[in-house]
Amino acid sequence: MTVPVPDRGTPAPGLFRDEAVTALDAQTRLESRLRIVSPRRWLILAVVALLAVAAGVWAFVGRAPITVSGTGALLPPNGLVQVVAAVDGVVAEVPDVADDHPGTAPVEVAAAQPLLRLRLSDGTITDVAAPVSGVLVGRSPLAVGSAVDAGEVVGQVLPGQAGPIALLFVDQNAAATIVPGMPARLNPDTAPAGAYGDLLGRVVGVDVLPLDPVDFLQLAGDNSELAGAMAQDGAYRVVVALDTADTPSGYAWSSRTGPPFAIAPGTVLSGVVVIGEQQPIQSLLGG
Repeated sequence: MTVPVPDRGTPAPGLFRDEAVTALDAQTRLESRLRIVSPRRWLILAVVALLAVAAGVWAFVGRAPITVSGTGALLPPNGLVQVVAAVDGVVAEVPDVADDHPGTAPVEVAAAQPLLRLRLSDGTITDVAAPVSGVLVGRSPLAVGSAVDAGEVVGQVLPGQAGPIALLFVDQNAAATIVPGMPARLNPDTAPAGAYGDLLGRVVGVDVLPLDPVDFLQLAGDNSELAGAMAQDGAYRVVVALDTADTPSGYAWSSRTGPPFAIAPGTVLSGVVVIGEQQPIQSLLGG
């Protein structure tokens, strides 16, 4: 004869006190919720912990640059040389000298090279010539028959002896923190940093007095658009000597080669000067 085995999972009614049964049920439910953590989850937890430790160490041991920013242009300290008509006249001829365009080779002009020919009121012809040798940055789009007034600016030339120099303009507070020798990282408008990296250089001079709007116009060769672009962030001039390298542009970049084209003189740029370093935790705490 088979003797029925009682169900041991649930105590028989009346066999134990209600308090004991409740405690036993709670313990059973707790054990049913426990799960063994898989090795994959342990690995994820270990990686997260390692990253947290690394971030903490970097926050106290690492160094982050302190920078000040500005805007400027690829120009020498004294800017562009204006090509000015000395007399009133009418355009008789526009010599075949192509204006420079971003991404093309610079257009060289010689001192006294005619950039425009004017017919005077007495019928004689006179030239408006480049005052210095250098790179032709811009020329007014004047057609034959256009009237030209004495003193009118008809072009701009970058002097040939200018060298690899850029100008950055910052506000007064930033200028007070900059000294020669500090590194600079520049971003020409025609060569986005996301694609080509930063143009590298070093500060060689900083003005102690601000420029006024007339000064900016003179630097820009009377180009009001260029003058306005340079003056966006401040009026204190910072002169940056650009690092040269065997690259398509002739300059050194934070990327391996930079853009596959030349950067035209007068190109507008933005950039920063590295004035120091600090621990990352200091920047997080506002120090």
